[in-house]
Amino acid sequence: MTRQVFPLSRHWLYSSAPVPGCTQPDFDDSSFEQVTIPHTNRVLPWHSFDDKEYQFVSIYRRHITLPPDLQGQRLFVDFGGVMTAATVTINGERLGEYCGGFTPFSFELTGWMRWGQANVLAVEVDSTECADIPPAGIGSITSRSEGSTGMWHCAPCATPSSPVSSPSRPTSSAKSGV
Repeated sequence: MTRQVFPLSRHWLYSSAPVPGCTQPDFDDSSFEQVTIPHTNRVLPWHSFDDKEYQFVSIYRRHITLPPDLQGQRLFVDFGGVMTAATVTINGERLGEYCGGFTPFSFELTGWMRWGQANVLAVEVDSTECADIPPAGIGSITSRSEGSTGMWHCAPCATPSSPVSSPSRPTSSAKSGV
């Protein structure tokens, strides 16, 4: 079986402030701004800005309907970079959290997909500098003064090269990033 990749860089919905229920599939996101990934949470001038201007929690949502012929295959979402911490949900179910803006990470979606209907992938992005999360923390020599926060690497949806015979809902211990 051939690996299939579905680009998800377009048609994201963004809000600079998460509101209660915003990770739920039936949440009304019609007031969100439509964005394309890569996306920065705040456009800043080249010089003379306050670092706190881009340090806040925001939310990205993406509605996904996949072809029915993928049912029965394992499905993953791959992120290339989210600054600084990301909490990822699918259809209101928390998949996990990932910290660190410059490294890729993945979550398996298989057990949470609703086949034959729309699914909602939500990514809550905490762009606050943290002493224990690189690039700002742990003695990092990298400065975030360029303001590269938000989701800045595309997040494709992909199947592996071999099918799974009966996908099952992973246990809570399997909900961490890969």
